[in-house]
Amino acid sequence: MKFITLLYDLKFGSNFPLANVPNIVSDEAVDVVVKKANVRRPKDNLKGYFYKPFSVISKDSYFLEVPKIARFKLTKNQIVIQKFKSSTWQDVFAFFFDTILVVILLMNERFIIHASAIAIKNKAYLFCAAGGAGKSLLAASFSKIKGAKIIEDDKCLIQYNKRQKRFEIKNWYPFIELWAPDIKYVKDNKKIKPVRRIRKNIKKIQLDISKLAPKRGVPIERLILVQVGNDETKVEKEEIRGFNKSRILLGHTQFEKFINIFQKNKMQFQFISSIANNVSISHIKRSKLTKAEDFIKFIDEELLQKSNGLK
Repeated sequence: MKFITLLYDLKFGSNFPLANVPNIVSDEAVDVVVKKANVRRPKDNLKGYFYKPFSVISKDSYFLEVPKIARFKLTKNQIVIQKFKSSTWQDVFAFFFDTILVVILLMNERFIIHASAIAIKNKAYLFCAAGGAGKSLLAASFSKIKGAKIIEDDKCLIQYNKRQKRFEIKNWYPFIELWAPDIKYVKDNKKIKPVRRIRKNIKKIQLDISKLAPKRGVPIERLILVQVGNDETKVEKEEIRGFNKSRILLGHTQFEKFINIFQKNKMQFQFISSIANNVSISHIKRSKLTKAEDFIKFIDEELLQKSNGLK
């Protein structure tokens, strides 16, 4: 393989670069081969297959067609990409890193938490939430006002350090994506460099955080589950305890709906439960009407400062 890329503890090998992700030098065999070839949709009515208009999934495979962009076919150790003539590789890689990467990680028993992570005083805080809830904005904000290091954006792989006997998180994908208006939170940080729009017609910018992200795993201090509502205007905090910790955290696993089909339920539950039993979890509710500055201040005062002994 001409290019070898390490992503979330898996080695991806290909004969073409995977966007602008750094390559590594390795003599070891790769875990996943990525190649270009024509891709056909699986036949209809196959036993054990689940069909949707643009995707087909089974225990051992996944097919996805993104209209006018590309087709993808996945097995545990291979990704095949067919780019359509009407698209660009920039568009293809946007879907590759947003969707395809997470699915192949699930196939290989890497359960990715939908969160953005920062480090303050060698303690990691993960902001877990659905898309559009402001995870990346929170990470960028605290890098500006608290000098926090950004560990990871959107996709977080939590791992257990057997030697230190603790759960940690490290940087695997050295980028953060922000909407154009939010660039103001990082524009003065010389360690963060804009790269490009993630897609030409979308005003979301990819920024390189490789010089800011910690080089080693950071012990996890707290998971902060963010919920955005329509009615309440007051920001509220609740500590999650008991079995609810596992139940709620399971819902923050990316593409959790596929885990049953891939028959990874038992492994996922054991993994998530072990995190929940050893890490503090807070639930923060806010309204869509809550100003970003007020929400950031609340989290800082009620969680971060108290965790670091400043209150």
